[in-house]
Amino acid sequence: MTMNHDENEILVAILIDEDELTIDINEPEILEQSDDETVIETFTQRRQLQFRAQSRTKRQWFSITLVIIAVLVALVILALESPLYNVDKIVVKNISAIPLTKAEMSKIQSLSQRLSNKPLYRADPDPVDKDIESLPTIMGATVEKKWPGMITVTVSRRVPVAYVETDKGVILVDSKGFAFEKAKLAPQGLPGFQGIEEITFTHKISDTAYLKIVDAAPVEMKQQIAHIDKEKGSYTAVLSDGISIVLGTPTQLKEKMAIVWAIILTKKRSELGYIDVSVPSLPVSGSPQLKV
Repeated sequence: MTMNHDENEILVAILIDEDELTIDINEPEILEQSDDETVIETFTQRRQLQFRAQSRTKRQWFSITLVIIAVLVALVILALESPLYNVDKIVVKNISAIPLTKAEMSKIQSLSQRLSNKPLYRADPDPVDKDIESLPTIMGATVEKKWPGMITVTVSRRVPVAYVETDKGVILVDSKGFAFEKAKLAPQGLPGFQGIEEITFTHKISDTAYLKIVDAAPVEMKQQIAHIDKEKGSYTAVLSDGISIVLGTPTQLKEKMAIVWAIILTKKRSELGYIDVSVPSLPVSGSPQLKV
């Protein structure tokens, strides 16, 4: 079979079209290309690149933030270390009813001077606080820092409420029963505790019943108690005019003291030698002649 010239041209055209079609079908498709020539073929790859970029940015900002914080801290420390913020003033305040002695004030100031001329922010008040409170006559102390360079020391001195006579002299006792100070003479207006077998200076007394008796007395009666005696477990309070108050065991003290004060108010004191309230429901009183 023979083909004419026109048929040959049509056949060649068809073959060319088929070749072009084959080439178009098999040639790989390029989807997208980044600046660094990295070919991104899928959506997952694109997201990974974005995530890496964001992570680099976060790390950079984190590093910058750390540097800024470090610089600020350094500037603050340099400012606080300036002599302008050194401790240059120490004030001692006493909030108790009894003034501090010269010796006590001198000792407190000496302990506080350890904070002097130090940068205020580095001054540690706790050791000074504890050392001041270790003084026998000081009940409590608070050391505070006040900007720009002041230390305030607030102390509470122990106040005696009674005394104990020993073979080594008189020892003053505070409201907590703490034996805190020695005295040459028994102070006026304070009760003496008699019958305490043993007492140790700078320690609490072993028998707190004495203090409970003083606390239980009416306000008008407290300063009238001359001394409190203990014998065979029984307590007796003796007033400044000689009236003996037999309390017995240290129980129901409020009730017993109230009964005593009521009897004193209803009778002439000169006619009273003793008042026995060891049994509160059966109080007994007698003249000085009947006093044993």
